[in-house]
Amino acid sequence: MTHLCSTSHGLSIAGPRRPAVSRILGMNGLLFLALSGLVALPLHAQEEEWQKTHDQIQKLNDAGRYSESLPLAIRNLQLAKDTFGLNQPNTATSLTDLGEVNLQLGEYAAAEPLLRQALEMTEKAVGTNNGRAGGLMTDLGYMYCSQGKYKEADPLARRGMEILKSAPGSTEKGLFTAMNNVAVVDEQEGRYSEAEVLFKELIQKKEKAFGLDDPETLVSVHNLSRIFEEEAKYAEAVATQERVIASWERTLGPNHPHVAIALDELARIYWRQGKFEEAEGLYKRALAISETVLGPDHPDVAMELSDLAHVAMSKAEFGKARLLLERAVAIEQKSLPADSVILASTLSVLGDVNFQTERYDDAEAQYRQVLTIVKAALGGEHPRVAAALGSLSNIASRRGDIATAMELAEKCLEINEKAFGPEHPAVGMALSNLAYLHIQKGEFAKAEVLLLRYLEMAKQIFGPQHPEVGMTLDHLAQVYCKEKKYAAADPPSAEAVAIVKLSLGPDHPAVAGALQTRAQVLRGLGRNEEADAADEEAEQVLARHAQRNP
Repeated sequence: MTHLCSTSHGLSIAGPRRPAVSRILGMNGLLFLALSGLVALPLHAQEEEWQKTHDQIQKLNDAGRYSESLPLAIRNLQLAKDTFGLNQPNTATSLTDLGEVNLQLGEYAAAEPLLRQALEMTEKAVGTNNGRAGGLMTDLGYMYCSQGKYKEADPLARRGMEILKSAPGSTEKGLFTAMNNVAVVDEQEGRYSEAEVLFKELIQKKEKAFGLDDPETLVSVHNLSRIFEEEAKYAEAVATQERVIASWERTLGPNHPHVAIALDELARIYWRQGKFEEAEGLYKRALAISETVLGPDHPDVAMELSDLAHVAMSKAEFGKARLLLERAVAIEQKSLPADSVILASTLSVLGDVNFQTERYDDAEAQYRQVLTIVKAALGGEHPRVAAALGSLSNIASRRGDIATAMELAEKCLEINEKAFGPEHPAVGMALSNLAYLHIQKGEFAKAEVLLLRYLEMAKQIFGPQHPEVGMTLDHLAQVYCKEKKYAAADPPSAEAVAIVKLSLGPDHPAVAGALQTRAQVLRGLGRNEEADAADEEAEQVLARHAQRNP
């Protein structure tokens, strides 16, 4: 899942990006000969050559052909230095061009000094209150946002926006870019309502200025879809993202990086809805585009690998998920700082794999690393902090430290209710985890109340046939069994088996768990032959799953 930010020239990009280092070195070697041939050109010819190349860089960036624009940007910067001098506007423009191309490619270490040098040159020449300076601040804000460094991104993005509202040399498109990036920072820092308002305002302005299907208009439409997804407004999110994909495929082409980003987001919405096969197909399509256009070591590839791992985990394919995540982490560790929130998200999913495979020490170490990063970056009341606390609660529970687990789970619930309100999936998951802890403490009445509340919530949010509904019904039946209320457990256990089979497939371990609960219920009702059949079916499910996932 990713958001789309924009550069000061209106080129919309997403997520942290970085190609393999060898690719960059190879291009630099080829450039030396090209630069040697330019020095002999007359001054007027060099000026024309510079302008022509600058325009070509912009066209290539618009087409998502960033690797092709990189050698041109390097070449044009050298030409600008040779032709115009170090402290001239055209040289600052070439610094910006090269910085932005590196941003598109995720080469943050290369991009930052270029953009800062361009900003410094601009401020010395004409001051801060101008469109060029505001645009460069917007670019730098984007760079930090893409690295998951939102505290650094926030002031730059807002300052750039304020400058571009009224400064000489500002353009409407530049202001829209800055507004979009401020809204993205709001979203990432958990201010969803503020982000939604700003995106909707921006979409109206862009539609009026550029049209409904302009690629830049659809950047903000895509980002609004992300807000809908965060708020669990899945119908609105799907409709919005489908509009984006159809338009970008038509205007940008089916293999543009933007299309991959939109496919990834639509896949994430389907995954949340329990539509795992549809999600997996879209993720694979997005991954194929990114690997082909951006290269196999690009951070967008890491994002898509991580998302595919989510699907694999939902299907209980933990070995497959681990391989995907290990590759994703390796890419991100090369391209992102160690305290990146984006890297922390991938580490959290790897922690989930370790948790599910009972590697609790590894999982706890990863969850604690994640908690440290997100607390420092986002503050102690952000939903990502809540997620880390919930994960650590699960670790404490498995180790029998119920008091610690309860304390962490209650804090997780408190943060999520404050961030999202009482009817959000994150709140529901926190309720489910608390119910499990009450079961462990023998407080079955409390567990029943929480599970019934989450059951109704899950039906409303996900639909009656979602895996969360089925598994919550199974947990409710388990509570009734603990209380020996087998007649009460009968309907939810039967329904749980049917839903989990339908939604997750017949060979998923959750099906075996629901069948085992069903067997317990049937024995309590004296229906022993049916109970034996359910137990036997559960064993067959686990055997088939083990065979498919050695």
